[in-house]
Amino acid sequence: MSDIGTKSTRLLAVTPSKAIIPVEKHATSVTMRKAKEAIFVFPEKPLSVLQRRLFNACVYFAQRKPDLQSWVVQLSQLEPIIGYNDSSNRRYIMGELISLMKAHVIWDATVNPEDRKLTASTLLADVTYLVDQRAYEFSFSPKLRGVLLNPEIWQRLDLAISQRFRSMGSPPLYEWCKRYERTGTTSRWAWEDFRHAVVGIVKEDSIYLQYKFFKSKILKRAIAEVNELSDIDVTLREHKNGRVVEQIQFEVHRKNSGQLAADVNPDLPDDSPSAVTLLEKVLEIGVTPNRAAQIVNDYSANDIRAALRHVLLRDAATDKEPLKSRASFFISSLENGYARPSAVSARTYVKKEASPVLTDAHLREGFMRSRDPQAEAAFLSMALDEQAKVLDEYNQSAAHNQLRYDPAKNSKLARTAFIRYLNKRLWGEASDADVYAFHFHKANA
Repeated sequence: MSDIGTKSTRLLAVTPSKAIIPVEKHATSVTMRKAKEAIFVFPEKPLSVLQRRLFNACVYFAQRKPDLQSWVVQLSQLEPIIGYNDSSNRRYIMGELISLMKAHVIWDATVNPEDRKLTASTLLADVTYLVDQRAYEFSFSPKLRGVLLNPEIWQRLDLAISQRFRSMGSPPLYEWCKRYERTGTTSRWAWEDFRHAVVGIVKEDSIYLQYKFFKSKILKRAIAEVNELSDIDVTLREHKNGRVVEQIQFEVHRKNSGQLAADVNPDLPDDSPSAVTLLEKVLEIGVTPNRAAQIVNDYSANDIRAALRHVLLRDAATDKEPLKSRASFFISSLENGYARPSAVSARTYVKKEASPVLTDAHLREGFMRSRDPQAEAAFLSMALDEQAKVLDEYNQSAAHNQLRYDPAKNSKLARTAFIRYLNKRLWGEASDADVYAFHFHKANA
């Protein structure tokens, strides 16, 4: 790996397009989308734990207002994100932010080594301390701004976990391994490259020229800290040529590995139509697309179906005035619980529905839903580039904007629709033989 040049940093002019980032609510999850190019970078000099936290925080705040050219963040907002509580030494934060302007790094070290495109830059383009506002203004270089704010391939990171690390090797190890938690094993890297990502360019007299010292003083501590303080477990695997370690990789295991599969369609019972079908039915009665998507996300499938039935019964009533707005009546029924059965009628309803007549659509839906967890697991096992391609193809084919899926957003509706798209993409529509075999074995189990 060649050394990076140390020429002076060009400061960008501060543009008038700036605004103070809105105050962070305590209930808001402090997560960010970190571009793959920024996950494993090669610094010229070691980056401290606080420097890495500050850079992640800057990206996090900038992503909340991606249309700006520079961003102003209050000190009171920044300190909780980076876990810095020394209010008597706030000049230290300014010094660390300035150091990010001087930190020369090489980006995009995570691509195929045979087709590498490396970019050298600083982490921040400029920083201004607004003394009267007790705030900082910062910006990124134009070339990296789009990559950082609107990444095509990214890893979602919880900044609260980053606050726990104290060893300088822990943040890069965690972010690197977190990217591979769904596949279980990272790619192989020359241990010297991993060393460069953690401690920068080493000098000829550095003890880190030898793997055994790098492992004992940096790597082991980082692994222990990640395993103790994060949401993943990491195990080192060494690849040797004879007795010499040439490459390293890591086994990665999520500590709550069963949560994802159990989270698919939690509100839909076995005989219910899919969330996409519910969305279409809500749209049919005149609810606007945005409101319909919000309803399907916020209410259970049973409540939505009950409100839809309430609308149909009201339409069929001959002793009442016709509805002026079916959409308003539906929303009112849903929000006020008018369609929910009472305790007495509920028992009657359950008794009547104990042996429902299953239509072909219900049978096919039950079979397709049984394959959804497998489809999601297949997607998570894909390489990140392939995931991005499949996601882009789905979003281009989505029938409604509300069905476009962004993994960084918590949209149960879009996620359900995307998983069903994967299901059909991998195995096609259900055949009569598949549906029959599934329900036959289920009935005789």
